[in-house]
Amino acid sequence: MSLWPDSLSSRIALMIGVSIILLLGVAAIAMDQLVDAEMQQRFDASLLSQAQAVSALVEVGPNGLDMDELQREPSHLLLGNARTTYVVQCSNGQRFSSPTAAERYPFDWRNTPDDKPHFTDIDAGGVQQRAVWFGFRPAPAEHAAVAGRPMDIPDCRMLLLLPRTQLDRILFAIDGILLITPMLALIAVLLLSPWLVRRGLQPLSALAEHMRDVGPHAPGQRLPPTRTRELTPLTQRFNEVLTRMDDSMQRERRFASALAHETRTRLAELRTLVDVERSYPSGRPLADLLADVGVIGSELENTVSSLLLLTRLEAGLEKLECERVDIEALVSKQLAGLDDVLTRRHVRIERTTTLPVFLRSDASLLRIIVGNLLRNAAVYAPEGATVELAWDADGLRVINPAPELDADEVAHLGRRHWRKHSADNEGHAGLGLNLAMAAARALDVQLSFVLDDDQRLRADLRWAAAVIGSDARSRR
Repeated sequence: MSLWPDSLSSRIALMIGVSIILLLGVAAIAMDQLVDAEMQQRFDASLLSQAQAVSALVEVGPNGLDMDELQREPSHLLLGNARTTYVVQCSNGQRFSSPTAAERYPFDWRNTPDDKPHFTDIDAGGVQQRAVWFGFRPAPAEHAAVAGRPMDIPDCRMLLLLPRTQLDRILFAIDGILLITPMLALIAVLLLSPWLVRRGLQPLSALAEHMRDVGPHAPGQRLPPTRTRELTPLTQRFNEVLTRMDDSMQRERRFASALAHETRTRLAELRTLVDVERSYPSGRPLADLLADVGVIGSELENTVSSLLLLTRLEAGLEKLECERVDIEALVSKQLAGLDDVLTRRHVRIERTTTLPVFLRSDASLLRIIVGNLLRNAAVYAPEGATVELAWDADGLRVINPAPELDADEVAHLGRRHWRKHSADNEGHAGLGLNLAMAAARALDVQLSFVLDDDQRLRADLRWAAAVIGSDARSRR
């Protein structure tokens, strides 16, 4: 079971809350440490200033160390706190201290060898005190020098202890501020986060509403552009998916329509054959009847296979398997398959070139193109006509007389279901040129049809980019 909530807004709000808790917690701790260190530093500086002021009162007079009479009670006049205590200990044994003695003193404070101040905290009867001590040498008093007698100035140690109760109260108040303020801000953020997140996710909700209008009932419907940068890629990808779905549905519709259109004649022919034979038996051998049924079935199979191949080519699903293709061998094989049609219609093929050309291409798709171009010329050229066939390093050309075609009709060649007339089409149901055009697009070669001034249909297949060798190029 996942610990994350199912709602996206709740997830975002939870992540924001956890992040703020961590960030504010770390920030509060860091700020507390910095403030405590700064306050402690300022307190120590004030304590040191007071200790230095007390040490400045110690003088060396004619009778040794002394303090001014007006300053005998420095804890009242300078320190301003009755609980402040001080001790001045000198190397000649003299000692000055406040009237109130401290309960505890820092360990080994008398042995401090230099004048560098040292600080420490002392627990004196439940009261926290801050202590500072350092070494100094007192200044000589005015008129204290005696002629002929050197001034003996001893080394002294100064210790000052001041209760830190006020500082601790300030630090505690600051800790409370640093704790309460982030907590209040955190509570406010946690309360506002779900609402803010829902407001921020409104474009996503609007996108979901637009998606509700998209479906098979509204082909071509797309999501509108969005100004939200994060949703722009999602909208684009979704529209691309819709485009591919529409293309797929269009291909399915075209396939279903073409299947119904192309098989209607053959199915009607098959049904008529069966009905006539049942109603008016002709007495023909069963083998002949089955042969006729087999021919119709073969034509139906060719039609369905052609439609399936055409659909795969249009969808880009046909994988290319490139190999070395000998154009002369390919053309000869396709012409061999058309011998019956050529003989029956007395159509002659005239080759105007025999240059060996080799392509790096998909042989099966190339056979579809060349085979359908030759079959179209053999079937639709006038009986007894001559079909010109030529190929070279630039492409292949098939030219046949087409007295019944005009320029407008040539523009329809290669489209689905279009035929000039319902002549014998050898089982291809008008799909031949359509298949050839689709295969040419799959191979990325150019296939075009032009009607010249002599009323001849010229089919040009341009493959120059795919040529890997030819005698014509080698001679160049």
